[in-house]
Amino acid sequence: MSKSLPEQSNFITIGAWNPAIIQPRWLSKYFSDHIPETCNIEIASVGVASAFRMSYPKVSIDPNNGRLIFIPKDLTEENMKYIAELSMGIQSKLEHTPIFAAGSNFVFQLETGESFALDEIEPEPQIAGLYKDLKEQGKIVSKSIRHTFSLKDYSVNINYDYAGADRFLRINFDYPGANSMRQAAEGLTANFKYSLELKQRLIRKQ
Repeated sequence: MSKSLPEQSNFITIGAWNPAIIQPRWLSKYFSDHIPETCNIEIASVGVASAFRMSYPKVSIDPNNGRLIFIPKDLTEENMKYIAELSMGIQSKLEHTPIFAAGSNFVFQLETGESFALDEIEPEPQIAGLYKDLKEQGKIVSKSIRHTFSLKDYSVNINYDYAGADRFLRINFDYPGANSMRQAAEGLTANFKYSLELKQRLIRKQ
């Protein structure tokens, strides 16, 4: 069965977030039901600046560079509900923060003996046949295919990534506009469950 990659999955909101406000003490003060008083701080250099990430038992929170990112420790329905509640609480406390877009990303890695259902529609030998001269000299080692669906209030991007022998399925739900954070948070659990359904349909045993 394909493997969930929580470290590459997230709930993300893009806006004028102030990392000087979204700090461990502030989070534990206003969200004591969700956030413990202690946390691990991870420091990463971004260009000439340093950014920090707060690590908690269920989630890591990154409030830097105009983005507020929630990275689940495990991809579970319980954690999606937790992140949705926490993110909406933060937005309520910082209601005057301009928000431009929000969304969620779920990433899965195929295991040995698995393939994409898409491979039956777009087999690699036929693709390689388009590049006869290159095929004679080497082989395709990576490719990325994206299918984007536009829905009423958001779009869904399904990415098939091939990197050597590795295969990754990346499913993105993208909400635009000022009300995007609430819409994305309210739909987070349902979108996660739908991603699991898509994964079952899009990944097959060979």
